[in-house]
Amino acid sequence: MKGVVLRGQAVPFGRPTEINLGGGLSFTEEFVQGSTLRALALKETLAAYGHDLATQPPLGSLRSGTLEAWETSAGLQFQLHLGSTSRAKDVAEAVARGDLGGVSVGFSVARDEWSARGGGEHRRVLEVGRLLELSFVPFPAYTATSVGIGSGERSGSTSTLDRRLAAALAQGPPGGDLGQALGQALGRRLLAARVDAALHGQAAVAPRRGLVTPGGLERRSFALSLAVAAA
Repeated sequence: MKGVVLRGQAVPFGRPTEINLGGGLSFTEEFVQGSTLRALALKETLAAYGHDLATQPPLGSLRSGTLEAWETSAGLQFQLHLGSTSRAKDVAEAVARGDLGGVSVGFSVARDEWSARGGGEHRRVLEVGRLLELSFVPFPAYTATSVGIGSGERSGSTSTLDRRLAAALAQGPPGGDLGQALGQALGRRLLAARVDAALHGQAAVAPRRGLVTPGGLERRSFALSLAVAAA
């Protein structure tokens, strides 16, 4: 399985999960959007299988570019380009079969916020200090994580279709600067809608508000028709 790409969600945002420490001790925990940006900038994150970095080399890293990670409104997404080693092939096969249920992360916390919730303690992770690893495991603590076989451009990247759409919108019907400004604004917002659609399986639609200007109804209809055609 040479050249296999793994994709998924390593950390969900706003999705509390129970962390069981054993001995009857537990708390709930959730990450907030923006919490991993500082750690990602350090480029020290490694990809691993089963948290095993002591006896096995990493499957990829941010520093080398074999691992990519980025935030969306849903969570921390990743893309991993596996090598051609026997271990990488074994991991790819396990993912393809569905044997690995998701991702577990090794991290340190720079800022958090504790509160009482539901008779227990709840922690909101506001900022991750270091994100040391993304590890593929069969039983992740966060069930909203995922890993699967991917291909093509990563979610959130600008596809050829999106580039063409933005260019067409910028050109627009006759109207000079107004048509161009409208096209650029809708182009940006449509890209965001298409990204959300890819992540959540919803139809991408153009924004319906904030696009009408004096004499701009024709341009809005033109833009919406392009958006529907491209979705």
